[in-house]
Formats: sequence, structure tokens, C-alpha cells
Amino acid sequence: DRHYVITRDIDFQGSEPATAKYTFSGHLSSVSGTDRPAVLTNFTISSVDEGYFGGFFQALGGGASINNLILHGATIVVRANGDDTGVGVLAGMTVEPGPSVHVSNVIVLRSSVSALDGTNPRTYKAPHVGGLIGRASHPLEVTNVTVSAVNLNALADGTGSSGAGGLIGQVAS
Repeated sequence: DRHYVITRDIDFQGSEPATAKYTFSGHLSSVSGTDRPAVLTNFTISSVDEGYFGGFFQALGGGASINNLILHGATIVVRANGDDTGVGVLAGMTVEPGPSVHVSNVIVLRSSVSALDGTNPRTYKAPHVGGLIGRASHPLEVTNVTVSAVNLNALADGTGSSGAGGLIGQVAS
């Protein structure tokens, strides 16, 4: 397992972090712990036909853990041509294999999450948008998480099962 520790606040100044294109299966935390979580701010994810999931991480893999972070001022817009799209500030979805994903002591503030039309002129059958994670399709344990002032936006054509939630857009079985 890989362990990553953020030692200072990071202002992405509107750019897209490299993490947005990958599934994360390691452990990420702030060096300050719960006393003063690191702030990741002003990042933009704008995915066009690159995948069905979007967030600071494209997905969280089995066994991943995220602790003691503040995500602030994020803009997440996923435009893909597919169904079961997952979009969230932290991650688009959780994926297998492996043990449960753990998220604790995370705060999401003043952000925007959108699942919009792809290049084809149609809406999604089943977009899932959440303030933290768009679609949880793998076991997930969430502890002490706050989501505040987050706008959720999804266009759906009404033929599928869509989900939107302040914390998680859809919990799949």
C-alpha cells in the first residue's frame, strides 16, 4: 500500500489535478490530522468523452483511505456519452477489487458537480452526482464527513435510474 501525506494547503488556481484521470487505491491524509486538515482548493475537472466518472480522483479503488482533508471551491463537469456516470468532488465512484474504501474527517465546501450531455445531443440515462462521491459500487465506510454549499446538476432522459445526493449520488448493490 502506498501512503501519501499532504504537508500544506494546495491552491490549484483553476487547473485540473493529475489525480483526476486515475483510480486511487492508496492512503491519503493531511500531516496535521484533524487539528488542521490540509485544504485542496480551486481545482477544475472537465472531462469530455474520457470516461464515465469524474472527481479529484476518477475513482477510489478497494482499500483506499482518505483522511483529514478539506476540498474547497471545486468545479467538476463530466461530459461523456454513456450510462451510469458517476460524478463527485472527491471521486466519481468506488470500484473493486479489495477491501472497503474509507473516507473520514473530510469537508467539502462551496463546490459544483455536474453530469452533462456528451458530444452527442442527448442526456444520460443514469447520471449519479454526489457532493462527495457520485456512485458507490464497492463497500464504503464514511465517518465524520461534511458537505456544505455544493451545487449538484445532472441531465437525465428519464429512461434510467439516476441518483443525486448531498453525500453520495447512488449506492449500488
